[in-house]
Amino acid sequence: MWSCLIFIGLFLSVAKSQDISPSEATSSLSESCESLCSCESKDGILYLNCEQRNISKISQIKVPAGVPFHLNLYKNDLVELLADEMEGLKHALSLHIGGNSIQELEPGVFSALGSLKKLHINSNFLVTLKEDTFQGLVNLEFLQADTNFIRVIEPGLSTN
Repeated sequence: MWSCLIFIGLFLSVAKSQDISPSEATSSLSESCESLCSCESKDGILYLNCEQRNISKISQIKVPAGVPFHLNLYKNDLVELLADEMEGLKHALSLHIGGNSIQELEPGVFSALGSLKKLHINSNFLVTLKEDTFQGLVNLEFLQADTNFIRVIEPGLSTN
């Protein structure tokens, strides 16, 4: 119980420093952290573990605005990623969407994720990586794409 209260206190402190209203931050936090994911805050960064929660759409995850976070969606029911759903993840530092059933990544699907440093797309059903797949990932340092069915990597594939 105390750890939960400490976590919420730390989270609200981070929210205040990011000019987010505490009620908005608490509402977003409670939506995903109490119902879908386990969450932890450390040094002003939120860690959301949503592994194996039968999540089928990114929009099911509610992340407080303005708070940097790591999101683990390993082994869920994701089949497709939509660019407009990814807008809500713009402060993500890492995104783990491995172990899902994603068959295709539309060009620019990650374009809103300019802060992203680590991306795990392993263990899906990807066949082609298109030229603009990773467009906008200017801070990407690590990409894991093994255990897919990649047969085609289009010329010019980059993160710029």
